[in-house]
Amino acid sequence: MVLSNLGNAFYLLSFVVLISAAHGGPLFHICSNNKFQDNDPYQSNLNRLLSDLASSTPFTGFSQSTQGQNSPGQTSYGIALCTANLKNQDCQSCIQAAAVELQKSCGLDRAAIIWYDNCLLKYSNNNFFGHVDYKTHIQQCNFREVQHPAKLRRRRRQLFRRLIKEASASSSLFASGDVNLGSSTKIYALVQCTRDLSRSSCKKCLEKMAYIHAFNCLKNPGGKFYSGSCNLRYEIYPFVNF
Repeated sequence: MVLSNLGNAFYLLSFVVLISAAHGGPLFHICSNNKFQDNDPYQSNLNRLLSDLASSTPFTGFSQSTQGQNSPGQTSYGIALCTANLKNQDCQSCIQAAAVELQKSCGLDRAAIIWYDNCLLKYSNNNFFGHVDYKTHIQQCNFREVQHPAKLRRRRRQLFRRLIKEASASSSLFASGDVNLGSSTKIYALVQCTRDLSRSSCKKCLEKMAYIHAFNCLKNPGGKFYSGSCNLRYEIYPFVNF
């Protein structure tokens, strides 16, 4: 898995880590180096933000919230995204777990992000709404061997191109689908953007992530590529309701 920096909130050098997490647990999180003091006004704004995101996201699969607009320098901005087609209850459980995990791991940080397989939660004291964030990203490759890597790369590229086009033309900024790899094998994939982005920004984010993926999971039969604004995933087994 590769990790990069979270926008302007903080900077981390890219590095490679191996993660062994329990099924359904967080893939990774990043905390900023920008701390606030305990009982700072930002803390109450952040608590309200996380509560609002946990309650509002399940209805549509995405929400954005701003808390503390009347407190200069203490405003908290956040977004939450669930994988499309995820049940409301599962979406809520994922966002609630993400909020608890960030409060535990990044409790006094003004900016943080966390990824699960089924959801994303991100907040900052800077207004990032509408800004493409592909520099903050993680990736995880399936290291199984495949018999025909060149064919895999070609079909995967074709599938991503189609899905990126579909997602960037959709109000949900989401698309999923499959393509035949062999007589009994398919590649399944999904692409998705946070809905604070415009359609053109969504397309830009997904294309950039697909480009990054092409170099880092070149011959792998599965991969997850999650950023602060968009996600791509592909496997040779169905992992959502296609």
